[in-house]
Amino acid sequence: MEQNKEKLAKFIDAVNADVDGKVSELMQEAQSEKSHILDEAAAEAARTYEKHIGEASKKIGNRCVREISKAELDAKKESLRRREELTDTLFNDVCSRLEEFRATPDYETYIIKAAAEAGAGKDSVIFLAPYDMSRSAAVGKAVGTEDIRQDSSIRLGGVSVLNSGSGIIIDRTFDTALKEQRKLFAAKNVLGGEASAAE
Repeated sequence: MEQNKEKLAKFIDAVNADVDGKVSELMQEAQSEKSHILDEAAAEAARTYEKHIGEASKKIGNRCVREISKAELDAKKESLRRREELTDTLFNDVCSRLEEFRATPDYETYIIKAAAEAGAGKDSVIFLAPYDMSRSAAVGKAVGTEDIRQDSSIRLGGVSVLNSGSGIIIDRTFDTALKEQRKLFAAKNVLGGEASAAE
C-alpha cells in the first residue's frame, strides 16, 4: 500500500514538474512575443510622429496614442489567445497522462484508496466511470459496499462517494480535480500546490 502511495506521489510530482516547466516556458514565450509586438508598434508610431510633426502635432499626437493603444490591445488579445491555446495543450497533455494511468494496475488501487478516504462503507453508494465498472467488484469488496453505480459524467476517472445517511457526496474524480486546476490556472496562472506560494 505504501509502495502504491509512493508511486502515485511520484506520478503526481512528475506530472506537476512537467506541467510547471511547460507553463513557465509558454509564459516566457508569450511575454517575449508581447514585448516584440509592443516594441514594433512603438517604433512605427514614433516614425509616423516624426514624419508628420511639422503638419499638426496635436493631430499626430492623438493618432500616436490611438496607434499605441491599438497595438497594446492587439498584443493583449494575442497574448490571451496564445495563453488559451497553451492552456488547452497543457491540460490535454494531462488528460492523456491520466488515460495512461487508468490503464495501469495502480489505478485500481488508487480508486479503492480514494473511495476509502472519501468515507465509503456499507451505507455508501460509489459512482464510477463507465470505463471503470470492470473494477466495481474489487472496489466494493475493498470498502464494504455492494452499491456501485455507473456515472457517465465521470469521463477521466476517479470516484464519487454518496453517504446515504447524510446525503453528502465526496467527489474524488479526475474530472472535477482537472476542472478546478484549470480554473485556478486561468485565474492565477498557478497549479494546485503553487497557489498558496503565489498568494
